[in-house]
Amino acid sequence: MLYRFLTALGIQPLPSRRAGWVVTRCPLAPLRHQRGTDNNPSFGFRVGAGGGRCHCLACGYSGTLARLVADLRQAVQHQGLALAADFAAAEALIEAAGGQAGGLSLGDTGPDIEALANGARAAEHLFPEWWLNQFPPAHHQGQLHPYLQARGVDMATAIALDIRFDAGRQRICFPIRDFNGFLRGLHGRSILPDGQPRYLMYRYGGQNCPSIWHGESWLDPDRPVLIVESVFDAARVFPHYPNVVDPLTADLMPEKIRRLSGCAEYLLLFDNDPAGQAARRKLRQAWAGARLRDLYLPAGCKDPGEAPPALLASLLGTLASPSADFRLG
Repeated sequence: MLYRFLTALGIQPLPSRRAGWVVTRCPLAPLRHQRGTDNNPSFGFRVGAGGGRCHCLACGYSGTLARLVADLRQAVQHQGLALAADFAAAEALIEAAGGQAGGLSLGDTGPDIEALANGARAAEHLFPEWWLNQFPPAHHQGQLHPYLQARGVDMATAIALDIRFDAGRQRICFPIRDFNGFLRGLHGRSILPDGQPRYLMYRYGGQNCPSIWHGESWLDPDRPVLIVESVFDAARVFPHYPNVVDPLTADLMPEKIRRLSGCAEYLLLFDNDPAGQAARRKLRQAWAGARLRDLYLPAGCKDPGEAPPALLASLLGTLASPSADFRLG
């Protein structure tokens, strides 16, 4: 298994969803990168078809897993590379795969690689698919739920985000899936004027997974990632810019922030309130050195979930611009 191979070499994978790759920081960065670091993780291990190879987009390193072990051993023994690696264990895994390094790439999507990338807490709890099926889609025979219509969510978005309805609790619900597509929770918004709590993070087996981002399952980390605050913010933005995620709350935990590290660029579009501003500051501090830009709604517009479609189209249509920050109004 690839995750055992990475553990043996002391390499920490990152929660990326680059198709067919497990992404890490380059283990040879101290020797091969200009500044000796890999702040924008660029090293990948190929999985699935054609697996058993690794490549660094920054320094150009490329080779089989066996070659990587040999090069890292050489760098540790003769070039002063600091790496807590068990080279014998890594070589034994390659040998156990019949000498075919590509065999290590099989079966690596799932909780094992998830746990190594994000810590035990992130992998501790899965929701079964049958559990989700008790909540029907929030549309029927071409008719969208009236609450979604009132919030400006269209049919295509409701289908793409798999939005559900909990008739018992009178909540519009958003399935929460991780980078590998596993169901990790359900987030429900009450449709009742006095419904409390307004947002509910559902539990299964008495647990939920607060470190998972809504949108991980469709995230492309190689493109600028737009971060908004809530599920309805994401639903309204999605038709204009699909590479959007939300943390479900502006109260960002360290493990949640670490989970989204390693993306090519971050675009922040939080609510125009003190909590939103605090979230911007926290992410800027946590991702210091990463490419990060701020987007702002005009005065009087609280959040993307309440913004007119024309305003969102205008703001998000500027994302190709090279300017540092964007502001309307």
